Amino acid sequence: MRLTPIQSIAAVAASLTVIVMLLALVLWQRNQSLPPITPIKPAASSLQVLAVTPPVQKIKEENHVRERPVFWASRKPFIPLLIKGKVKAKQKLKLKPGKEPFDKVKLLGIYDADGESGLIVSSETTPSQRLKVGDVFEGWMLEHMNAKGGVFAQGEKNTLLILQKPKPASKEIRERSFRQARKQAKSSKAKRQ
Repeated sequence: MRLTPIQSIAAVAASLTVIVMLLALVLWQRNQSLPPITPIKPAASSLQVLAVTPPVQKIKEENHVRERPVFWASRKPFIPLLIKGKVKAKQKLKLKPGKEPFDKVKLLGIYDADGESGLIVSSETTPSQRLKVGDVFEGWMLEHMNAKGGVFAQGEKNTLLILQKPKPASKEIRERSFRQARKQAKSSKAKRQ
């Protein structure tokens, strides 16, 4: 007698059901033969709560939060100083009066090579020059620097020099450079043929 596909599926399902029921019966009888499990009481030391005292901050340390309110429009991001310089006392004495104003000086770049960091600055009178923390440029000493610029000092005066982003090219310049690039591509294609 030949079984239809539905009958064969039903037969397989019935046989699997019988096998699962027999397996469950065997496991249940095995659990009945085992001795009952007795709970273990926790150790007294694990139930004791240790006294925890939170770290106390001084009010002066919390002022940085109050001075920079979170939702004010004038809030500026905090830029930590990454490199603090060690300035010798003799260097401070050798400072000459610098030029006023410091706005003629431009920050051209910031470098970090082989663990040495510094700024590249220039002015109308001085060509580009590399400075490390503690170096003097036109009477101003580079005291601190980070990834966005540096702090220069002269006596009691301090000034911040920030790396400026270049202005984007105008639409005319972009179109002209696009036309030139297309023209060069056509001429190189013509040379290949």
